[in-house]
Amino acid sequence: MPASDRRFHPFVPHCVWRDVCALIVLAVVVQTWCVTRAAVPALDCVRLVDRAEALESLGLSAALAADTEQPLFPAVIAATHRGAIALIGAAPSWAAIAQTTAAMCLVLCVVPLYLLILRTLGRPAALAGTVAFCLLPDVACLGADGTADSLHLLLFATALYACHGALTSSGHGAGRWTATGMFVALAVLTRAESLVLLPAIGLTVFIEHRAWRSFGGLRQAAASLGAFTTGWLLVLLPVFALAEVRTPHDVADRLLGHPTRELSALTAEPTAQHAALPPSRHG
Repeated sequence: MPASDRRFHPFVPHCVWRDVCALIVLAVVVQTWCVTRAAVPALDCVRLVDRAEALESLGLSAALAADTEQPLFPAVIAATHRGAIALIGAAPSWAAIAQTTAAMCLVLCVVPLYLLILRTLGRPAALAGTVAFCLLPDVACLGADGTADSLHLLLFATALYACHGALTSSGHGAGRWTATGMFVALAVLTRAESLVLLPAIGLTVFIEHRAWRSFGGLRQAAASLGAFTTGWLLVLLPVFALAEVRTPHDVADRLLGHPTRELSALTAEPTAQHAALPPSRHG
């Protein structure tokens, strides 16, 4: 696909499917190797596991109300934990669950990353860039670390791909901008760094529609940003409602992820499944 073709194509050629499947296999091999060779996850994983256990023991609403840090990755860990119990009848260690969750996110990340580079720079660059992403040591180790960075990369790349599709689509722009807003909100619920996408997307839309030249361009930009804001609020408003957010200060705390107190103090004594975590959990 020529890099100069800026239009968003909904139909994917067979060669792209082959590329994506091969990249997924490569990512699975790399992540399996990294996770199996890791002695323990990163220290941040311990805190995330505590919060995931709090989500299971306290319930979603109570845990969200008690903690102002980004809740999405602990929620995904808790969901994976329950899925593992339902699938195999016994729960692996929380460390293994966190590492598996992070590794799966990195494997899935190759899809939006490859498609984004494909749409902008062409197939050779997409293959080379995504293979480099899979093999970079600092990226490959994120699965074994068991931290939220892997899910953040997945959602950040997906948000950028959705944004590119909205900018280059000839139709259904409102739906694509709504999807972009939803992915950006999910990324913010994973790590606060994704807030940088808000001014970046706003400025891009303003320039793309040349909103300073005519009222028509300004109206198109406003419509795109309105659809984006709708998607953003569709994700965040239910979370704010469950967390009982009432003031602008509370909203800022939720978006920036300011920690309030240790959720481990709200839960029961650590279970035997925490034995696989580093001893520094209580340090």
